[in-house]
Amino acid sequence: MDTSQSAAGSPQVASRKDRFDLCVGMLKAYYDALEGRLEKSVALLVVVVGWLVTSDKARAALAGVPVLFWCAVVTLTAVVALYCWNIVHWVRRFREVQASVDELKYVEHEYYTRYRFPSWVISTYLAPVLLLYAFAVGCLILVGLGRLQ
Repeated sequence: MDTSQSAAGSPQVASRKDRFDLCVGMLKAYYDALEGRLEKSVALLVVVVGWLVTSDKARAALAGVPVLFWCAVVTLTAVVALYCWNIVHWVRRFREVQASVDELKYVEHEYYTRYRFPSWVISTYLAPVLLLYAFAVGCLILVGLGRLQ
């Protein structure tokens, strides 16, 4: 894609092919980034839950020091809230780029179907993390109440 200035000083317009290639490249990158975020977030929450369930010292500290318990709850909540905000942002951005690709009408949809998100896709990125978050907070509450020892 040539980004040089025309003789009149205005930027040259990219061809439909160049715009299509750029947008599909963005869709690929967003898709990979969303998948990576999900995998890392789920792994982090599994580690947190595993630590809570297996560490006697961690459970004793969380149960014995209320400030530590509440810091754990607030930190975990903040991390999950930021994850959710980030996913919502990137799925919206993905849909904007997807709409741009559709408007170009450069090739038929079936040639880039892998990079098309159905309307319900956001739930596939949020549900696993939110379920693990609920389980982790439940474990924290049980620890705080002294019922998970």
